[in-house]
Amino acid sequence: MELDTPNQELVSFPKNQKPSVTLKESDYKRLKPEVFLNDNIVDFALNFYLEKSGNESFLLFNSFFLSTLYNFGVEKVKRWNKNIPIFQKKHWIIPVCLEEHWSLLIVRGPSRFFEKKNPQPAMIFLDSLDRSVPFLGDCMLEYIKHQAKLRGIYSRLFIPNTYYLQPKVPLQTNEFDCGVYLIQYAKYYIENHQEFKVINGKLRDFPDIFTTEEIEWARYYFRNVIQNLHSFGNSREGVYIVFKKPTKRKRPTPE
Repeated sequence: MELDTPNQELVSFPKNQKPSVTLKESDYKRLKPEVFLNDNIVDFALNFYLEKSGNESFLLFNSFFLSTLYNFGVEKVKRWNKNIPIFQKKHWIIPVCLEEHWSLLIVRGPSRFFEKKNPQPAMIFLDSLDRSVPFLGDCMLEYIKHQAKLRGIYSRLFIPNTYYLQPKVPLQTNEFDCGVYLIQYAKYYIENHQEFKVINGKLRDFPDIFTTEEIEWARYYFRNVIQNLHSFGNSREGVYIVFKKPTKRKRPTPE
């Protein structure tokens, strides 16, 4: 899909809902092989999978949220989710982009940071380079505490001995697919969140939840999703059609 104007809007998703993600052709081109995904594509893909799941127990944070929280503190982001009952959500999905690398932070059971129950609350960090960034957990604890006081809900945090967990997950094999790995981590968690229960500070590893072939397929998949939303979104709201991936033709064997 090539347009005459790279800045022309292609789709807004979710449709007729705020906040929504608006994609332009310049965003769409990020889905080509060997290209680093930007915030619009990441936010679009995560919104798409959450919309598809129909599960209202999830809360998706903006891709700029955590870097803003880390760099400028809780006052800068305190009103970002002011109209959302965030502690009624069981799962917070937070895309992270630090030093031009995408990863995923999941807050599981945020309201349980104020009660001593199993399964215990946890922050689950999934990173395709297997980097360890525990300060993200400290940032989120400050945000949780600040939001609880701001909303007049709780007064004191309960912090388990082990709450920041980093299980083994599939790792990237190049320098440009970290955003695709983030999307695939989130997709798996959304569809299989019951597998991530944390009991007594322990969480199993997830090293084989998808393959490198699925990473390649994900770019093609979302190009098709965007093409179909662009083509049919106005007349058939919410409709998308995913075409089959073309198979490579074998060269004829010389006689």
